[in-house]
Amino acid sequence: MRFGRFELFPRKYGWFPYIWPIYLALPAVNIRGEQGVKLLIGYAMIVLFAVTYRQMYWTTGKTFNLWLALQMALILALCVFYGPYNFYMGFFTSNFIGWYTDHKKFNVAISCFAAVEVLSLLSGYRELVPSDLPFLVPFLVIMLVMPYGIRSMARRQHLEQELDRANEQIKELIKREERMRIARDLHDTLGHTLSLITLKSQLVEKLAAKDTERAQAEAREIQRTSRAALRQVRERSSDLPSPVA
Repeated sequence: MRFGRFELFPRKYGWFPYIWPIYLALPAVNIRGEQGVKLLIGYAMIVLFAVTYRQMYWTTGKTFNLWLALQMALILALCVFYGPYNFYMGFFTSNFIGWYTDHKKFNVAISCFAAVEVLSLLSGYRELVPSDLPFLVPFLVIMLVMPYGIRSMARRQHLEQELDRANEQIKELIKREERMRIARDLHDTLGHTLSLITLKSQLVEKLAAKDTERAQAEAREIQRTSRAALRQVRERSSDLPSPVA
C-alpha cells in the first residue's frame, strides 16, 4: 500500500502485515476505563507500539534491536499501569523475535521477552481472574514457543532458496560444459576436414592446367568431403540443448 512516495509495509510481505494491527484494538479497549492524562498516555503508547510494529519491517541490525526493546518496554508499561491482560500484545514481539538468524541474539531476545511477559502477569496478579489462568498460561507458552517455529521456517525457506540458486548454477555449468564439449568436438572433426579441403583445393588449382580429369576427380572428392562435414555439423547441432522458453 502506497501513499504518494510513502510505503507502509514492504511489498514482499503482501497483505500479511496489514492484518495484525487489527489486534491493537484489544489494548485500546482494555484501557478505555481510564480517564484524563492517563488515558491519553495509554493511547499514545498504543500508537507508539503501532509505529514500532511498522518500523521493524524496514529495519535491521542495531536499529531493529532498539525497536524490539521499545516494544517490550511498552508491553511491560501497559501491563503494569493499565492491566495485565495487555500481555497479549506479546504476540507481535514474538513474531519479530523469530526473525533473528544469529543464535546468540535470538537467545538474548527470547530471554528478555520471557522476563517481560512473566513480569507483566505478576505485576497485575491481583486483577487476574483465577478462571482465566487456564487460558493465560497456554497463550504465554505459545508466545514463547512461536519464535522457534518462525525461526525454523525462515531457516528452511533460506535453505530452499540457497538450494534453488545452487541448482541454477549447476544447470548453467552443465550447459557451459556441454557447449565446450561440442565446440571441442567440432574443432577436432571440422579442423581436420577443413585442412583436407584446403590441401585438395590447392591441388586442384595446380592440376587444372595440367591434368583436367584428375582435377575434376579431386574437385568431386572435395564436394564429398564438404557434404560429410556438413552432415557432422548438423549432427552436432542436434545435440545442443533446446532453449527454455
